[in-house]
Amino acid sequence: MSLYTKARKYIDMSRVKELHEQKIIRKKNADAYKIREQIIEELKNLNSPEFYNWRYNFDVNIKKSTNTKKKLRKSRKLKTLIGNRKKISEGMTSSGLFQTTFPAEGDVDLVNVDVSNADTWSGGSNSGTTVTSSGLSFNQRPSNIYSSNWYLSNLTTEIDATQVNNLKVTVTSGTGVDTPFAANPLTVEWVSSTDFGTLGTFSAGGGTQVFTLPKEANVKNLVLFYSVSGNGTSYRTYTDGYLVGQNIYGGAMDSDMSTQGMIILSAGATPSTSPSYPTVDDVKALYGFTFWIDALTESRVTALRNGSISGPMPPSWGGVVPPSQISGGFTRQDQIDIYNQIHNLYSSYNTRASNLYTVTATNFQRRTPMNVFVSLDSPEATAFIRTDPSMQGLSAEDRRKKLIAMLDAGDEYLLKYLGITGSKARPSDVTMPDSWEQAAAPGPKGMDRKPGSYVPKGIIQPINSPGSKWKDGEGFDIIDPFEKSPATLPGLSKQGKDYGNVAATYGGADAERQKKLKDAGKGLIPGRGQYPYRPGTKQLYNPQTGMNLSAHHEPKGETIMENKKKSFKDLTKKIPGYYDGKPAPLGFPMQEPPKMVNGFHPDLVTPEGQKKQANRFNRLDPQSAKAMPPTGNPYIDKKVRAAAKKSK
Repeated sequence: MSLYTKARKYIDMSRVKELHEQKIIRKKNADAYKIREQIIEELKNLNSPEFYNWRYNFDVNIKKSTNTKKKLRKSRKLKTLIGNRKKISEGMTSSGLFQTTFPAEGDVDLVNVDVSNADTWSGGSNSGTTVTSSGLSFNQRPSNIYSSNWYLSNLTTEIDATQVNNLKVTVTSGTGVDTPFAANPLTVEWVSSTDFGTLGTFSAGGGTQVFTLPKEANVKNLVLFYSVSGNGTSYRTYTDGYLVGQNIYGGAMDSDMSTQGMIILSAGATPSTSPSYPTVDDVKALYGFTFWIDALTESRVTALRNGSISGPMPPSWGGVVPPSQISGGFTRQDQIDIYNQIHNLYSSYNTRASNLYTVTATNFQRRTPMNVFVSLDSPEATAFIRTDPSMQGLSAEDRRKKLIAMLDAGDEYLLKYLGITGSKARPSDVTMPDSWEQAAAPGPKGMDRKPGSYVPKGIIQPINSPGSKWKDGEGFDIIDPFEKSPATLPGLSKQGKDYGNVAATYGGADAERQKKLKDAGKGLIPGRGQYPYRPGTKQLYNPQTGMNLSAHHEPKGETIMENKKKSFKDLTKKIPGYYDGKPAPLGFPMQEPPKMVNGFHPDLVTPEGQKKQANRFNRLDPQSAKAMPPTGNPYIDKKVRAAAKKSK
């Protein structure tokens, strides 16, 4: 009966199955707990301010872009502008980018917009603006001054606003009759390829304002849009006041006279006639009558008589108000004269426009820190590229010098301790050719320049072989290695250079023929028999072929060799620095020994080292354990106590 059979008498199989099922349940619970922990960790990340779900934000941006397009379609004044810029373009990706924080620079202009340069503005000639040395002036006259929907605007070319978050604008406004009304402010807006928004407005008085750019405006192709609109106010409101204060017939015109005077100017120097007014003078008299009615009201005539105001008088009065004059009293000629006088003095006002605003400065600033993505080759990203601590804070030239010093020290170490000559490669400046044509120009094989353009020193000199076209100093002659060799050594006979015999020794038909001649001539006396000397010379030849026999040395005897060939291991056994089977094959430790802790090896005092030492006592027998005194290592002593309790 086996041990297992005996044990089954004391084992309840139902209990075994129950324990197995409990083990499976515990495993499932552990897996569920692990999944639960992962979900909790993910929820923590989602609610962390440092977490960024780019997929979610990408979808939100798409929806936002769609809503933006709807708003753009509703915008009348920017419909044409944005319509031309609504083109699908590839957006920025995170490949090869670093996130960095640009510090606040305060009231410092980082991007200057030259408002006095016509190339800065992309608005056409019908924009209603003029670019002068002072900046962008809104001083053009709308085509229809009677409409309340007039519009003056201009926009800049594209500006890189990825590293700024503030816009500083300085504006001057018109004064006197050019003072803009409250209903006609100067509006400053930003425009990108997908969105736009309003930054602020300027009213009468102008000034300098600093606007905060929204993050949607931090794009490479930002455009600034300046505009002034009627907003229900007719532009004639400005023109009607141009003649206020101007002198006419001894008096200054007020707003009512200025309005009538501008009507006379708009009618022209030669007004159009009609059936009711068949002559030009009839038309002039009609306009003049209206002017004098407004100028000589009852209250105004009374004031003129009392001398309280200095107003215009009809020429027929002679500068004195008639005693019986209450209102009227001007003749037909007075009516015609006032018409002609206004045209003679103020005809230029008929085309005049109000200089409502002038944008004198536009600059971008960064008054608060901002987080941006920059490319890896951007100077702003270098601070985030991890480098050796010894290189931090050094300039490019200092880093180069330090690197060269480190490479020199490494070569010195290799040569001193290993006997190895290190690489001589060193960082150097990149040199570019003067032109791509020069770089692509073919030169000699293996060279990069044309013949004759090499410097004799500092390059590998080509061999001045027969037929070469090298100039003097550009090559060296072939040196005969056998020129000064002894004539008695094997294969080094100086009896002429017979390259055919030399080549024959390397195989082929000539080699076979030479072997047969060699075998046939064995045992013959030199100079006699089959191979005699040529008459008067010491040159052996074959009378049958007429060919000279090659001189060579035939070694005699057996080749002497050592009984046992030495291997590389045998040859290097006596060389210092080689250790067969040792942990340091080069003769010295490759790693520095660990630092001592309180005068002891770290394996004796640190917990990790003590655990490592305790592994030696994993198989300690009880007798030795009982005989061992305490070691002071808690891990060893624990294993000793456990081993002492074991039975024999």
